[in-house]
Amino acid sequence: MLTVCYENKITKDVIDKEEKDFKALSKPIKICITNAACPICYYLVSCITSEDVFGPGIEIAIRLLVSSASDIDLVKGTAMDAEDLANGLLRDIKVYTSAHEAFEDCSFVIVLDSLSRSYAESQKEWLARNQEHFSRCATIINDKALRTCKVLVAGNGPINYNATVMVQNAPSLSHKNIVAVSSVVEMQARSLIGEKLNVNPAGVFNMVLWGDINGKRYIDVSNLRVHGYDGAVKGPYWHSVDAVEMIHDYKWIEKDLPKLVTARADKSFDSQNYLTGLSTANSISNTIQKLCRGYPKNQMFSLGIYSEGWYAVPVGMFFSFPVTMDPKGCWNVVQDIELSRETKDGIEAAV
Repeated sequence: MLTVCYENKITKDVIDKEEKDFKALSKPIKICITNAACPICYYLVSCITSEDVFGPGIEIAIRLLVSSASDIDLVKGTAMDAEDLANGLLRDIKVYTSAHEAFEDCSFVIVLDSLSRSYAESQKEWLARNQEHFSRCATIINDKALRTCKVLVAGNGPINYNATVMVQNAPSLSHKNIVAVSSVVEMQARSLIGEKLNVNPAGVFNMVLWGDINGKRYIDVSNLRVHGYDGAVKGPYWHSVDAVEMIHDYKWIEKDLPKLVTARADKSFDSQNYLTGLSTANSISNTIQKLCRGYPKNQMFSLGIYSEGWYAVPVGMFFSFPVTMDPKGCWNVVQDIELSRETKDGIEAAV
């Protein structure tokens, strides 16, 4: 029996060494998700392990950064759930308490940190706390992450302001690599348009969100088109129609739609005590997919980016603009949109 035991140990050691050597050949993309105890992270882990996001055969290593030691057990449960997916592209997933370790050599950092504002706290005091927190976060990313690292800011709070703070404190990263995820609000509006026209929201495109994602903003439907509308004129699958003409209700577009979008988000927040996790996670993973794999050149989408003065928005302000994405994942602002008087007023109000 001792001989058999000894032989089994030798065999196991050989197998373990082979597995270790095989893993050493892999160089997975390192992705860190902050505030990993929030519901968004739970859904996001499942989303980004799909090969549709980073591309076929691209292995990933996920780092879950917790804000408090009390969250460790909860987030370890998320990590175990992810391992149970048995996804061949998920090379590793670990929980971290140190931002310095979690951001080391990362290609993507998804910032979900959210600082709740107390009733007794003024706007100025709240923004000061956000500035301190996100300055510290950006400084560590600047020191530890890859120079090509892409940072996505999402979730609750003043994310445009927080993204601005991160650009100011991460000088080694291109400001084009730090973005705020706008598509959460865009998708909510698309869903409402879909309900209004009785079409699948996936067929609603070219909607633009201007401004502060979680603050002053303007939902622009002037270039909005829809596929699959059951109207008098029909065409092949790629045929689309002007959504504004089909809605034919200016008051609903200008007055009711913005209120309905806000009410939709508030209702979700009240029921879950957090910004809707599933749709936010989907919006983040879709944004990553576009950054990695591009987007159809004839379609635009909204993205919170560092302004260079487009459409009279002050340089250095983070603002949601209409962008296109080239095949290499580099965004470009759509600069030739003819703005209506209402859109110009909406942009000006959102600045």
